Amino acid sequence: VNGGADLYLNDELVTDLIIPNSVTSIKDEAFSGCKSIASVTLPECLTSIGWCAFYGCTSLNAITCKATTPPASDSNAFLYVDKSIPVYVPISSVEAHKKASCWNEFTNILGIRVILDSGVCGDNLTWTLFDGGELIIEGTGAMNNYPNALSPWDNRRTSITKVIVQNNVTSI
Repeated sequence: VNGGADLYLNDELVTDLIIPNSVTSIKDEAFSGCKSIASVTLPECLTSIGWCAFYGCTSLNAITCKATTPPASDSNAFLYVDKSIPVYVPISSVEAHKKASCWNEFTNILGIRVILDSGVCGDNLTWTLFDGGELIIEGTGAMNNYPNALSPWDNRRTSITKVIVQNNVTSI
């Protein structure tokens, strides 16, 4: 989509644009002139945003960028987008985004916790690993037993820096 056309799906204007994690690059003028877009979620693996990619997206009122390394962006990538809108980025990369070309034009860069992985670890228990290395086990009851098997978060164990077990967990 480019050249000033709004995005439509089943005759409805698209207001929330969520770009999948398989996308690593947004090309020049990809969403140029899409005035209906109110929010954009950019994926964790995005590495670049092209020239005027979001040019004239004047309804844009929030950006969520899940990438910990700010995607390389032309200074005109968000031309005519209000630079005071909230830009949500992983907590660990707020300062990097504030310093990066193009991103440093936004005045309201805020940190959010990004979920790296999650799953079930008991009949009524779940686990969530956040980008800062925090693993939270929550719910009610006992955790599954993993005597000769790997825990469900084992492939992320080197990322874990803190473990929080909530009050209603009865056994680990």
